[in-house]
Amino acid sequence: MIITRFDEAKEFPTSEGTIKPLFASDSLKVVFMKIPAGLRVPLHSHAGPDNFLLLRGEVKVTSRESALLGEGDLVHIPGGQPFSLESRTDAEALLISTPPSPGREHAVHVHEPCVTHTKVRK
Repeated sequence: MIITRFDEAKEFPTSEGTIKPLFASDSLKVVFMKIPAGLRVPLHSHAGPDNFLLLRGEVKVTSRESALLGEGDLVHIPGGQPFSLESRTDAEALLISTPPSPGREHAVHVHEPCVTHTKVRK
């Protein structure tokens, strides 16, 4: 079992707001995001699929269509599908990503840095 202590995880400023990587492995990445009001992230894509769970605030997501997300809303964006974000208010979200499918390893945009975890002993 691996536990990440939220208060001990480091934050990093990015063009998409402040990120706090909570977990990273070969099969899954979980990142907490703080998105300031008015932030606009231009059209871009990630190599693998993303699940964006809005915890607080309002964020407009545009891909093949546009949707205004509110607290508790989740959007799934397939890998390689371009999308943009516009934060209407200060917002917080979890970004849950999986690696790209075989043949889609050419990441257009990948969130790093790596995360340190605490292993729990029995």
